[in-house]
Amino acid sequence: MDEKILLLIARLYRQASRSTMYALRADKDKRPELAVFFQALAESHSRQAQRFLVQARGHISDTGENAKTAAEEELPTFIETFDALHQEALDQNNKTVATGCKHSAGIERMNRNLIQRLIDDPEVRSYHVCDFCGFLSPDAPPDSCPICTAPKKRFIEIAP
Repeated sequence: MDEKILLLIARLYRQASRSTMYALRADKDKRPELAVFFQALAESHSRQAQRFLVQARGHISDTGENAKTAAEEELPTFIETFDALHQEALDQNNKTVATGCKHSAGIERMNRNLIQRLIDDPEVRSYHVCDFCGFLSPDAPPDSCPICTAPKKRFIEIAP
């Protein structure tokens, strides 16, 4: 049952992301009635996923163990996946996907270093996330994203 719930949560979040993209396209196509619907659908799926996450909370380890799992297992798995997809995209001459995978692998390597530093030396800080590529900058946003070159104004602050 636990594995099925986790898969359901992943599917809900994936669908929320797709609905967000559908909303962006509907805006571009000047279909506001569908843009609003897809935005609402994305929020609905996100809320459903959050509800199940809260219910699964008893199956989540303590924070120290979660940080260790993220640093030693989850982030390295993302890095391996992005590296493999990068190579596959290069082999298929798909430069756009190759670039995205290369960027994401680099971002996940930096994220692994950030969480490892927090495990070794806990410090509460704010973070700034590039809303285009997902680069995570501790404390202050850079003038431009070192990954995708997005300007400083494209960073979203996540503060304590």
